[in-house]
Amino acid sequence: MRNFLLVLLIPLIAACASKPDNSYTITGNINKNLSLDGCYVYITPSAVDLKETVIDSCLVKDGAFSLNGKALKNSELVLLVITDSIRKIDRNTIGTIFAFESGNIFFNVIDSLNIDVTGSTSNDMIQNCRVALVEYDSVCASLVNSNLPAAESYTKMKQAAKKRNEVVKKNILINPNSVVASFIFTEQHFMFNVDELTEFINILVSEDETVVKTRMQLESSRKVAEGQKINNSKLVNENRDTSFLYDYLPGHEYLLLDFWASWCGPCVRKTLELKEIYEDYPREKFDIIGISLDTDEEKWVNAIDKIDLSWPNFSSLKGWECPLLKEFAVNYIPITLLVDSTGVVVCRNPTIDELKIYFNK
Repeated sequence: MRNFLLVLLIPLIAACASKPDNSYTITGNINKNLSLDGCYVYITPSAVDLKETVIDSCLVKDGAFSLNGKALKNSELVLLVITDSIRKIDRNTIGTIFAFESGNIFFNVIDSLNIDVTGSTSNDMIQNCRVALVEYDSVCASLVNSNLPAAESYTKMKQAAKKRNEVVKKNILINPNSVVASFIFTEQHFMFNVDELTEFINILVSEDETVVKTRMQLESSRKVAEGQKINNSKLVNENRDTSFLYDYLPGHEYLLLDFWASWCGPCVRKTLELKEIYEDYPREKFDIIGISLDTDEEKWVNAIDKIDLSWPNFSSLKGWECPLLKEFAVNYIPITLLVDSTGVVVCRNPTIDELKIYFNK
């Protein structure tokens, strides 16, 4: 299942109905197999310091929790976090982003990767997009495991992608200048082509800071959308030797750019997945280059050795100030970019199943 943005927390599925009195009631059930009784539920706008930024909190008892109060003046995306009394967010924390609005909101915590949320129009937008993504991923998984001819699997994948995009677009257009639409754009801009991105940019007319940033993100995304040719960017490896991206295009039908960092758990897991598919196909079919957001050279090099990466790796050691991030419209990691032997973008952020369908085509 694909995640929306958050390295430390887990994704969201959502929907709700608003109340005119601006009050909220949040209730939740937790799978008792998770054994979270005695833990605390926190509503917070920040993943940094739960001791300072808690909006509301309660105790988990008998696999359930309940909160109520006045909603924020304007709808905002906040975090629901379930952790211990120390109030420390770490990689084992269970939680999700949701639209904090008036109404009755219900959480169903199935496991650490599946948290259903119901309530409000804003949450409906997020839920519908998430369902579309999950359904698309399911189609790709079934195609990989089918006996269909490779060309037919590719066609069906493209048809499913079109359906997914239509659902996401429809929900964004409900309120394109909202913070929720910006949230969806931030995570899913990679799936749209140049024409769709241009259409979105033209309707983002608000001068709200969040919307302005979203518009800028989409402008960057247009330059590396499907069918666009990437720049011949300068690369620096762990020995501080320089080369250029086009140096790695010849001899491969496809080249995958993997943006990652040694400190990013999801990145390391994605890299391990890529290792498996890397070994299943010859280099004539595809190769990978890693572009790291590390700032500590020793930790970066140690991670390469520990994971035993055999493909070239590069880093400016400037973290989020890496100049390649803006160039390739990278606003979170892990993210990948698949290009052909001429440097033309084939797909942005493909799943392993998508890669298999492309490579078998």
